[in-house]
Amino acid sequence: MTDPALAGPRDVAGAGRMNGGELQTVREFLGLTIESLAGMLRVNPRTIRSWEAGRDPIPERIRDEVEQIEAMTAQAVTELVNALRYTRDTVVAVYRRDEDMHADRPDTAHLPARWWRHVVVRAAHEVPGVKIVKHRNVKYRNKEELIAAAREKGLYPPENATPEQLREFRKRQGEHRRKTQAKYAHLQPPE
Repeated sequence: MTDPALAGPRDVAGAGRMNGGELQTVREFLGLTIESLAGMLRVNPRTIRSWEAGRDPIPERIRDEVEQIEAMTAQAVTELVNALRYTRDTVVAVYRRDEDMHADRPDTAHLPARWWRHVVVRAAHEVPGVKIVKHRNVKYRNKEELIAAAREKGLYPPENATPEQLREFRKRQGEHRRKTQAKYAHLQPPE
């Protein structure tokens, strides 16, 4: 069962046309401002404000587009969690300004830095011991560099691993995870 604190807004939202409260809740859950969501949906920010206030009905296409943004965000969180679990160097860079993130990570040019900070905090919630730093203070600039470093240290499976190599890797990974969990057990809430 999913931890309610980690559940996304879609886990509790209904189907059909979105209403203003649902749109605002999802937007905030995704870490997006009105302006950034408006840019991603190719509408004026005033339109988002009007939808969220309930003054205008939200077109049906918006639900699909917002669900695509949610899926992209969930995938980014999952990929970052997996990358962090396979390395001992659990440092992740966040960006204060959109321009900094876009310069370092051109693949995110359509996203605001606030979105990335939200992805990072969700991933950090799932991986004990993650250190979040400003982008100028980090060793790895992106997920690919982090995975490459983890592969070099034997903490991430080889690209074309055989079944035997994967079994051995999973065994080492389990040992590493147990040690890490024991090290940070004092930070976990009591059950």
